[in-house]
Formats: sequence, C-alpha cells, structure tokens
Amino acid sequence: MPALAPAFPGATAPTAVAFGPYRVPDDVDLLYRGDAVVALEPRAVQLLRYLAARPGQVVAKRELLDGVWSHQFVTDDVLKQAVAKVRRALGPRPGGGAWVETFHARGYRFAPSPPPDDTPAPDPRKLADAADAADVAEALAALRRAADAVTALAARVAVSLAARTSPSSPRAPS
Repeated sequence: MPALAPAFPGATAPTAVAFGPYRVPDDVDLLYRGDAVVALEPRAVQLLRYLAARPGQVVAKRELLDGVWSHQFVTDDVLKQAVAKVRRALGPRPGGGAWVETFHARGYRFAPSPPPDDTPAPDPRKLADAADAADVAEALAALRRAADAVTALAARVAVSLAARTSPSSPRAPS
C-alpha cells in the first residue's frame, strides 16, 4: 500500500512511529498494540503520530492544529478532545505518567517510555537478609543503649546507697 500523501502542500508525508508496545504505520491511520488494532479514530491517530515523531519536544497547539487538521478551522477544544482520546487509548506509560503531557498554554509533548534499565533486579532473599540484618543491628544498638542506661542508673543507686549506709563522720562529744 502506498504511503499517505501529505495533508496539504508543503506538509511532510506521515512517518511511522513505534514506542513501548505500540506502533503507528505510515501508510494507514491505525494504532497497533502488538498485532492488535487499538480503537482510535483516524484524526487522533494522526495527532499521536505527529507528536510521537517529535519525542520529548513540546509542540505548540497551533502547530498541531495546522499539522494534523491542515488548514481546516478547528478550535482548541477539538485538539483537547483528540488528546484525551489518545490518552485513553494508550493508558499510562510503564513506570507511570501519561504518554502525552500537557504544557499549559503552550502545547503538548510526547513522553516516550524511559529506556529499559539493564541493572538486574536484586535477589529478594538478599534484600530480606539485609533487612533482617539491619533490624538485628538496630535492635542490638538499642539493647546496648539500654544496658548503658541501666549501668549508669545502677552506679547512681550504688553511690546513693553507699552515702546512706556509710558511718557518719565522728561527732564531737557533747
């Protein structure tokens, strides 16, 4: 199937995009998750393609309206509704947050998912052992503090008792 023609003279041809589990081909206005088509109207797919082709870039509302709706007269509300449809279709990004972020009074930005972390996940048993060791160390420190407090108190009691039971200094005969 041939690629879609630009929407108006001077516009560029659609670009295929892929992100996370999704892809939007350049030759048809469909959103795929794996091999399954995700229900999304063509104009919302075009908006997604336009934003996803500029990842991390805040795209002005006017540019989106001109780039996606060509030179048709549409309001900001049409754009807001299309963004809401895209967000509903995509759901949250892995790790949280929306795929399409709003920049108040400026425009929208496509936020690609963070790159995969190549750091291996820690072994849960080692984490539990470390947590247990930390708990034991904390408990031992608390016991040492308590033992020091008891020793100090015992020393005070001993001094106090010694002062009470020691013979008084000799008194002069009366």
